Amino acid sequence: MSSVLPAPPSPKSRETTISYLSRLAASKGVGAREYASDMGASLKRVVNQDDEALERMAHWGKLSPEQLDELKTWTGCRAGNVRLKFRGELYVSRSLRNPTIRGCPDCLREDLDNDHDDPLEVLVMRGHWQFREALICVKHHRQLVPLWTIQAPIDRYDFSQHLPAIATSLNAGELTSQQCDPTPYDIWLDRRLENGEDETWLSSQTVYAVATFCRLLGMQLRSLSTSDVNENWESRHTALSAGFDVVRRGEDDIRSELNELAAKADGVGVEPKKAFGALHRKLSTDLLDDPAFALFRTMLRDCILEHWPIDADEVILGEPVERRRFHSLTTAAKETGTSQHLLNIFLVDAGAWSADDPRPESRRLDLSP
Repeated sequence: MSSVLPAPPSPKSRETTISYLSRLAASKGVGAREYASDMGASLKRVVNQDDEALERMAHWGKLSPEQLDELKTWTGCRAGNVRLKFRGELYVSRSLRNPTIRGCPDCLREDLDNDHDDPLEVLVMRGHWQFREALICVKHHRQLVPLWTIQAPIDRYDFSQHLPAIATSLNAGELTSQQCDPTPYDIWLDRRLENGEDETWLSSQTVYAVATFCRLLGMQLRSLSTSDVNENWESRHTALSAGFDVVRRGEDDIRSELNELAAKADGVGVEPKKAFGALHRKLSTDLLDDPAFALFRTMLRDCILEHWPIDADEVILGEPVERRRFHSLTTAAKETGTSQHLLNIFLVDAGAWSADDPRPESRRLDLSP
């Protein structure tokens, strides 16, 4: 009997550190938790991307520094509060860390085609599956599907416990997903994550900011609610793809679409937060201080100032308004102490607008201060 120990597995394309630890442990006939303990670390430390734990894993797996770095970049490492560095860029942690683990059944089924008795040695969890705005396997034209959902992070990432059931489902033909042709958004995202390739003007913007803005803009363009895109795969994909079709064309087209949304919101008392829905809400709250969204905030702010009679000293998307750009009939009447009805008669007579102007008083914006 040979006493030569089997060589450790080699990392696979887009594999994460946690996936590699699981396969390394399986090659020795043990689970990930036990193997991490044998290394002098713990599964929790590997899940948390502890540097010492990862160095121990690299030593036991005979990984080169370059191989370890590649595994880490497809996993995401802490970069301050609620931030992860993933593929060389900053992401909000919750965009990559989710109770639901997803994957492409066709990718996993291809892994199983290898001649290995233990599926844990060959099943690879890919890093791009983590990003919540990645919905399609571009290679197989398949929808990414939920594999399991667990709240506790350590239990969630103990792949040794979950992958055997996945292998059984794959072999039985039970784990499948819908065919879905990749849109330009899906192709852009996959290339950008793979090697940073980006032939659009978006090369200067982060993936996280672009994908988030595309989703929020697409929601407004397709009249989709937050619950729609959170609960329905097709709605989320529709929003991302619709937003990207506009965003990839450049700033002028983005501003044009924002102007159209503002023009359509011409009802009585319709304010920017209603006209732009989740796009306005997110850019004015959660994303208000995120520098990655500075350009997108500026474009929305400019649109608001062009379509609503904003008073001086009001704060719009985090910035105070230095001066009023124009009045509406409503604000002019209030400032002059004149009734809207009487002021409207004067202004129609002066040719400011016609007597049958269909716009509500608050949206007649032809008055300079």
